[in-house]
Amino acid sequence: MAADLLVFPEMAVTGYPPEDLLLMPKFIEANLKATRKIARATSSLTVVLGFVEKRGDLFNAAALLHNGKLVDVYCKSFLPNYGVF
Repeated sequence: MAADLLVFPEMAVTGYPPEDLLLMPKFIEANLKATRKIARATSSLTVVLGFVEKRGDLFNAAALLHNGKLVDVYCKSFLPNYGVF
């Protein structure tokens, strides 16, 4: 029996927490490239994948991937700013 839905954790592409790596443009681009590559591999599988989205600013985001495409992106709001965060 094959899976229909595969859900990865927050920041699965980059690892958590990425900290200072987020200051490196090449790191952000590699993260986006990996997300697109994973999207192309989805075929009939639906995937929710944590990654770093760049929309002017950087966001802790989840991508919805299906049929080889990035279908939608949700950017996390109200990020924690206390303790180890």
